[in-house]
Formats: sequence, C-alpha cells, structure tokens
Amino acid sequence: MSRNVAVKFSVSENNDNREINILREISAVRGDHPGQNHLVQMLDYFMVDGPNGTHGCLVLEFLGPSVQGVIDSYRDHRLPAALAKSTAYQALQGLKFLLQHKIVHAGKPNKLCFEYDLTALSKTFTQETSRLNCQILTS
Repeated sequence: MSRNVAVKFSVSENNDNREINILREISAVRGDHPGQNHLVQMLDYFMVDGPNGTHGCLVLEFLGPSVQGVIDSYRDHRLPAALAKSTAYQALQGLKFLLQHKIVHAGKPNKLCFEYDLTALSKTFTQETSRLNCQILTS
C-alpha cells in the first residue's frame, strides 16, 4: 500500500529519546478513544549515519499545515468561528487522551497541525506535475 509520510531527522548530537519514547507509547495504545485520532502517530524509527554523525529519524503520519500557519494566512489573523471551535475541540480531545494515559504534553502550541485530504492533494499534485511536464519518481 502506498502512503505519504513525513520523515523527521534529529540533529546528530541530540541523543534525547524522549520524543521517540512518547510517540512509541502513544502508538502502542489500543482503544477507541476519539482523542487518539487527533495525535500524530509514529509509523517507524531508524538511524542513519551521515557525515556529521548518526541521526535518529522518525517516520510520522503526513500532516497538513500548522494551525498557526493557517491563522497567519487570514488577513485578520483569526480563524473563522466554526473552524476555531472545531480545532479547539479536537486539540482538547487529544489532550484528554494523553491525560488518561498519564502522558504530559509539553510541546509548543505551534505544533498543532491540520490533516490534509490526501486524495484531493494527490489529484492537485498530479495535475501540477502534468502541467509543469514533471516526472514523479518512486522507488
């Protein structure tokens, strides 16, 4: 099955495994809590040796733009009321899930992201690559 992912490379000097451990814990929880659907899932983790040292690499779900980025895209720097309400509700569901599993969220608020409609995004990407006469390379 083909799937879009995000790969996050850590700085080689950073041997801090807190993020990996927390993401593993979140991904390992099985259940039907609605808040879990509003947390990024780690799909895999690997190490890569580079010219500047060894880097930890997280393979994560592909997410859309940050909430802050979307807010900034509006002229008045405010989300429409319905979108703001829905975003806040989903964030609180995610935080409630973390609380129930005794996981503390100490991240920055700019880490909140929207989810892309990947079907629509793929269609737009395909149209643009055709328009620009580009070739999509896959491995």
